Amino acid sequence: MISAFQTLLDEKRGVIRAEITTAVDINDQDIRTIADGIANKSRVDVKGTVDASILGGMIVRIGHDVVDMSLKRQLDLLAKV
Repeated sequence: MISAFQTLLDEKRGVIRAEITTAVDINDQDIRTIADGIANKSRVDVKGTVDASILGGMIVRIGHDVVDMSLKRQLDLLAKV
């Protein structure tokens, strides 16, 4: 219930919430650069997380949308060929 309210409030305020997962910790400037790339006249609230299992690259989640640019995913795709 609270997350549904937060989603509606974010939409009203023009806020996009994103989560960036990387294999190593990245600095605030890198997070801001990625957020600026996501923004389209919206404020982007970004949460960064570290997951070494993705090996490299990043995974960006915005709502239900996921852009997986991780090295692990690329290797998994190559293994299926």
